[in-house]
Amino acid sequence: MALLPVQVADVGQERPTNSKIEKPGTQQTGNPKPNGLLIDSITQPDA
Repeated sequence: MALLPVQVADVGQERPTNSKIEKPGTQQTGNPKPNGLLIDSITQPDA
């Protein structure tokens, strides 16, 4: 049970932190690349 709350807190904190790092680091880092593709795919069908 201790892992559940710990993971939830980490995910919540990491999400906003990664969002800021991924935006400017999209070109610098290759990790955001796959994330960007997933967001584009979801945006296309949504539109």
